Amino acid sequence: MSVISGKKKLMLESVQQHLSDSVFCYQPEGYSSKYPNLPGYVGIEVEMLPVDQEMALIPLQGEQGSAGILAAIVKKFGGSLQYMDAEQGFSGGISGLRTSTGDNFTFEPGGQLEFSSKPYPCLNDAVNRIDALQRALDEEVGNRHVKLFQTGINPVQTVDEIGLQMTKPRYVAMNDFFSEIGPYGQRMMRQTCTLQVNLDLGRSETCLAKRYLLANLLAPIATATFANSPMIDGLLTDYASFRSKVWQELDPSRTGFPKNLSQILKDLSLASCVQNYLDLLLDSRVVFIEALNYKVPAKPVTFREWMNSGIDGVFPTMSDLKTQESLLFPEVRVRGFLEMRSLDCQGRAFQEVPAAYYSALLYDEQSMDKALDLLEPMLQKLDELWIRSSYGMHDEGIAKMVYQVGELALDGFSRLPDCYQGDSTRKQLHAFFNRFIEQGRNPAAD
Repeated sequence: MSVISGKKKLMLESVQQHLSDSVFCYQPEGYSSKYPNLPGYVGIEVEMLPVDQEMALIPLQGEQGSAGILAAIVKKFGGSLQYMDAEQGFSGGISGLRTSTGDNFTFEPGGQLEFSSKPYPCLNDAVNRIDALQRALDEEVGNRHVKLFQTGINPVQTVDEIGLQMTKPRYVAMNDFFSEIGPYGQRMMRQTCTLQVNLDLGRSETCLAKRYLLANLLAPIATATFANSPMIDGLLTDYASFRSKVWQELDPSRTGFPKNLSQILKDLSLASCVQNYLDLLLDSRVVFIEALNYKVPAKPVTFREWMNSGIDGVFPTMSDLKTQESLLFPEVRVRGFLEMRSLDCQGRAFQEVPAAYYSALLYDEQSMDKALDLLEPMLQKLDELWIRSSYGMHDEGIAKMVYQVGELALDGFSRLPDCYQGDSTRKQLHAFFNRFIEQGRNPAAD
């Protein structure tokens, strides 16, 4: 790195090294030595809408708001409340809760309550933790005549009615940036709710590349399978997943899929994965410059251009690189693990199914290889499939692949170790297959 104005200028070699060392990471050695017969960690993130009897979001701050709910359950589960300082928008306002076990509750910009589990050794551990915390939440919100509604997008309230609930400088800048592109940025920040599944990248270079490639190939299929957001602003749409439509329209420089995924198929290596993600990162637009008081660039500029030419005399640092990574929203984001982002949030009755689905397809080698063989011909059509998938099962080609992949998931799940196959999860997975996949339907139909 060279030094400019007292700060280190980020060099391309440093970015590549960072991606290789910290982003595309092999499974932690502690896990593989402690659990040599288990395939990998599992983490789950669920975004919920705390709503009143009229389906309106309850206030964020205050004793009777969402923050008050967290303040109440911390007494039951331990942990520590997180507060925002004055420059983050709320002097003393509660911004989240870190539980005593390392799981987190945080608030999204539109007041969505997000639960993020820590990485658990197997699926059953993650599911049991979510169930315990949600039972505590249910009791607390029930006392307040509030419920936690789980769907892919707020179906009733408009972006103006919701407003920007979290006014951190980061969120204000994001709101300004995306508003210049179109209306979908505000929808993304204020209305969408997802269920994310986080899995690790395995213990070998080939496994890492296969999991990354298959996770991307599965994205459109998973969108259609778990579509659960047909309404927006109180109106029924033609989409099964309007949440997916929002991401498709947001900013093509940071959403969807990296280019040239086919190169990974030719070379199942760490280097090909790093190069693939590097291009996505460098060619994504800069949202704001923190060193310039979160200034949004006056004209479109990519991170590559910022590195090469600077903006108002400021060049990006390693901290800016990590911020840019956090502002990438591809269907599969890599963060030292695979973060699958293609899913509408599911109703409570089926919220365990996506994690079982992805674990079966990425952690069972037989199902992984069969799914790669099945979906490889779609590699050049991912963007097209992504658009079609937002209509769900109305597309016969998508519906056929949903069924074929669903069968592979059922088969793979049956071979996972016992600690992935809790009775509740197994029943949910089979019930979901019978109720939706086998019938050519998805949750949006309900």
